Amino acid sequence: MNINEVREKLYELAMATPVIDAHTHVQDDITGFTKKLAAGNLAGTQASVNKPPRSVVEEGIRRGRLARRTMTDATHGLFYSWFAQIVEGADNHLNDAIARIGSNTEKERRAAAKVLLEQLRDSRYSEYAGWLRYMFRLYRGVPENLDPLDPKNLDIVADAIAAERNDPRFAEKVLKDHNVRAYVTSIENRDKVPLMPPVRPRDVNLAYCTHPEAWNMFDFNGLIWPDRATDFGLFTQGHKFEAEKYILHLEEYFERELGNVAALQEATREFFWKILRSPKSNPKSRILYVDGFQAQDWRFSRPYSKAVVDWALAHHRAQLDGENRRQVITCVAEAMLEALNDIGKERKDAGARFGVCLQLCGGARHFMDWAREIQSFPEYIPNLPQDEYPVWARYPHVHFEYISAHEMLYNDMANAAKQVGNVSAGPWWHYFRRHKIARMVRDQLSMGPLKSIACGFTDARFVEMIAAKYVSVRLGVADALAELVADRYSPLHNDFDAAAAVMKEFFFTNPAAVHGIPIE
Repeated sequence: MNINEVREKLYELAMATPVIDAHTHVQDDITGFTKKLAAGNLAGTQASVNKPPRSVVEEGIRRGRLARRTMTDATHGLFYSWFAQIVEGADNHLNDAIARIGSNTEKERRAAAKVLLEQLRDSRYSEYAGWLRYMFRLYRGVPENLDPLDPKNLDIVADAIAAERNDPRFAEKVLKDHNVRAYVTSIENRDKVPLMPPVRPRDVNLAYCTHPEAWNMFDFNGLIWPDRATDFGLFTQGHKFEAEKYILHLEEYFERELGNVAALQEATREFFWKILRSPKSNPKSRILYVDGFQAQDWRFSRPYSKAVVDWALAHHRAQLDGENRRQVITCVAEAMLEALNDIGKERKDAGARFGVCLQLCGGARHFMDWAREIQSFPEYIPNLPQDEYPVWARYPHVHFEYISAHEMLYNDMANAAKQVGNVSAGPWWHYFRRHKIARMVRDQLSMGPLKSIACGFTDARFVEMIAAKYVSVRLGVADALAELVADRYSPLHNDFDAAAAVMKEFFFTNPAAVHGIPIE
């Protein structure tokens, strides 16, 4: 077989392989939907421009269910931050689209979508544009031979989405057709959670699920990165950009007074034991692991002074700044890692290969424009593996999963992952494109264990995006394997069975094991 025939066969195998997406922001449908619930935060972790228009909300109330797993409309799909960034990159006209949203009527939202499509024309050959076309063509009313990104076709696309948007079976079909067996989303995107603060773990049935394939992760950003956290919700009460009140907010989260280091660490550990799934202590919780942003200047290995933290808790409760805040946060981070390590040991004792995952997203400075929360530039983090190695060794039952938006950072973490059993590395954000994924997989396959390759982080806002972005993952992995299967000096030469087994480990088996997702 020539290389093209090898590649085509591997593409077919890749597209048929079951997958798990271990980092999304897909929202559950809201069941038992009422006017009272409609008054809450319906955008979840998504941007405010993605709040559904009144007509969609009213239809959800009439049906008693607000379908949220699919895009609300074309505008919702187009305003996703990765797409908004290249809209702004065309001619700096994103504000024109935002202004068109107006009072959020369907007519105004279509006007905004038209502006976005006009600005996307300059990026029509990009992989991002390919994802959009793929998503829109999932709708029956969009003909295969029609370019859904041509502004003159907007009404056809918008009408096709409107015809499906209130039907929860459409999301089920997309997942089934693309063999997506499970995905993980933030806690605040769940059904049956209060949509207004305050919210406590005891207020939420963490064992409940509306969608059996949907699992959850806890975003730690409010605890570790309070000055710039963007995904605020549920147990972290929505205190955005109020980092000086960090101690007061912690007392809200934990429902207890934090007078000293011992109380602070005990409360932090207790919080994670309450929410995370563990075989003996919390076997029914659907909250599987913890994720958060790896800031350029943050290290879990930094020391703190007990005396300084005690002083800050006693004297800076309402105004915590600078070094005092850094040391209090470091103390909280240590307690979090201790809890994860203990829960991870319980999982391993019950037969799991991995402990609790700590998923760290790094290699990007975001946002450059904080007013609109757009524009993120790749940013290298020097010496991260060297600095954090002591932490990896200290907490062997925590699996440190680094997903990187910067190529040099990925290279550093991949070389660490091949040597450290509780570390893995994979692509994220600016590094999440097919040709980069292919290069990543080819590189890591050549140098170490399969478990060192972290895979399946689409950052999707709805299930159509999981399907579209996972095409890039599937084809990127197939491209890498095609080189090896066609190479007569490779251990994979002409071995399609072995290549198929590798794909299954990447897409399905390893993500399930690392993230504690039960699979049959």
